[in-house]
Amino acid sequence: MNAPRTTPPHPLMLGDLNSPSGYGTALDHCVDTLYLLADLFTGPADKQSILDNDRARNGMFLQLMGIADVLKVLSAIDRPKND
Repeated sequence: MNAPRTTPPHPLMLGDLNSPSGYGTALDHCVDTLYLLADLFTGPADKQSILDNDRARNGMFLQLMGIADVLKVLSAIDRPKND
C-alpha cells in the first residue's frame, strides 16, 4: 500500500509568512538557531573538539543551508512598507 508522500514543513518557517507575525517568527527562529550554533564556539579551540567528524560537519552545513533557505524565501516576500 503506497501512502501519499508529503513534504514536512520547514522547522524554521512556521505559520503564514505573509503576515507580520509569521514573518517575524521565521526570523526569530533563524536568530535562535544562529545563537545555538554560536554557542558551539565559546571555548578555546584547543580545549574543544567541534566539527571534528564528517557527520558533525554535514549537520552544520544542513543547519546553515536551512537558515539560508529561510532568509532567501523571506527576502522574496513582497511585504507592505511601514510608513
